Parts: sequence; C-alpha cells; structure tokens
Amino acid sequence: MPVMNSDFLIHAPDGTLAAAIDVKNHKSMSLRMAIELRRHKWSEGLLPPADYYVLLSQDVGFIWAHQRDAGPDAPPSIEFSTAAIIESYVPSLAAGARLDNAALELVVRAWLDDVNHQEHHADAVEQQLARIGFLDAIRNGTWLWETV
Repeated sequence: MPVMNSDFLIHAPDGTLAAAIDVKNHKSMSLRMAIELRRHKWSEGLLPPADYYVLLSQDVGFIWAHQRDAGPDAPPSIEFSTAAIIESYVPSLAAGARLDNAALELVVRAWLDDVNHQEHHADAVEQQLARIGFLDAIRNGTWLWETV
C-alpha cells in the first residue's frame, strides 16, 4: 500500500488526485498556522499533487483551490468556521471540549460524504465549496483513508 502523506485522498473518476485532506485539531488554528503547516508539507515534498488541499480543525477549515500551481506561502482560497459542522455531527459535545484527531477525522469523513451526495447546497460553507469547484471535483470520486 502506498504511503499517504495526508489523512485522506479523493481521486476523481478519471484517476487524477482531486483532493488531499488533513485533519489537525490544533486549538485556535489560525490562518498563519494553516499556511505554515501547508508550507512545511510543501518544503518537505509531502504535499500531494492534488487540485485541492484541505486543512481542517474543529474550529476552522481552509481550502486551497488549484493548489498545485500555488507557491508555498499562498493563502487559502476559502476559510470557514467548522463549528456548525461539528455541532450537527456531535450535538452532545460539551462547550469547550475538544475532539481527538481520530474522532474529528470521522466527523470530517461523514460530513464530506453527506455533502458529496446532496443535490442542493443551501449551507453557506457548502455554497463556498461549490463556488470554488471543490464539490464537482470530488463528486463520484474514490476515497482513500489512512488506516491506523
């Protein structure tokens, strides 16, 4: 099995790598931290050559669209709060409590799977994902998860 440098990958139906997704549940993830994490992967040659790079925490998500053409310090195409996503999948989570990375990965997988199979995207985050072409890129794709 090939080594994965992201928590999960999504290949488009034509076999190209559509998205690389990392879940890093750092408390108070900032734009600066997100850019640094991506830059580190880029400088180490660990950033997969995907059309989209997604970095998610329990608090915020970042997506770089067409990131193969972007330099190491490029800002993300979109930044969005993940609070409503977490609340909808883990409604019993106590205020201020943190999920561990494995639990957050399960939430992200369930959310992306649900978003991928919806016809209409009324949610503001989902509309942003559609606007940058992310939803079309992952539709009917093959999903590979890192196993622990």
